[in-house]
Amino acid sequence: MKLYSQTFKDHKIVFIFFLFFLICQGFFSTKIQYERASWSNVPKAPARTAYVLSFLGDEALAHRVLSNLLQNFGGSGGRFVAISDYDMDTVSEWLFLGNSLDPKSEYLPFLAAYFFGASQDKEKLRPIIAYLEEVGVSGGKEKWRWLVQAVILARFELEDTDLALRLANKLASLWRPGMPAMMMQMPAFVQLGMGEKEASYQIMTELLREEGDKMHPNEVNFMVDYICTRLLTPTQKESDPLCIDVP
Repeated sequence: MKLYSQTFKDHKIVFIFFLFFLICQGFFSTKIQYERASWSNVPKAPARTAYVLSFLGDEALAHRVLSNLLQNFGGSGGRFVAISDYDMDTVSEWLFLGNSLDPKSEYLPFLAAYFFGASQDKEKLRPIIAYLEEVGVSGGKEKWRWLVQAVILARFELEDTDLALRLANKLASLWRPGMPAMMMQMPAFVQLGMGEKEASYQIMTELLREEGDKMHPNEVNFMVDYICTRLLTPTQKESDPLCIDVP
């Protein structure tokens, strides 16, 4: 009988503790059911050596994980963060880190141009443009295309024509025979957007004079048409030798 009584008391104590635990759990759950982890923004990028060591020296794996992290920093924990809320200076640190791990990869430049480049806060695009500029002049195969994206973001999103012209001139300096003539034409396009038709005309005519024999005939025809229909007035067109056969 004493053994039964002692067992009952032990079970009663356990039951009381269990009931107390349930009450506490229920109270805690009602208090935190609408709570979420706060958005502390993109974390600082680690040092390259330390980051690679965390993947046992596998730079390819480190690059893939970094790419996935960077794309999903603001989309975890059941939340969705607008791109405009990202700290783009920190984002650019991750982009430069990723580029150092795999300079040939096109994924991070693509992410920078078309994902982070869609930020509603246009002023935050400067670090992204700086990243695309560095990738664009890196000398890799067709990396110059990312410099084109930098020009586009600077001209049409940031609306900084001085920056766009500087980048366009850098793009033009990368041109070599066999590459698209558009690279050399970009400064003229930007100048026209700035209302500087005369400067744009001078750039285009100089290109035709110095490099026209190295270009594809279609590119030459485009430049002539651009000069005659976009840069010259009807009166100027009639007197310009380039526009004789342009309708």
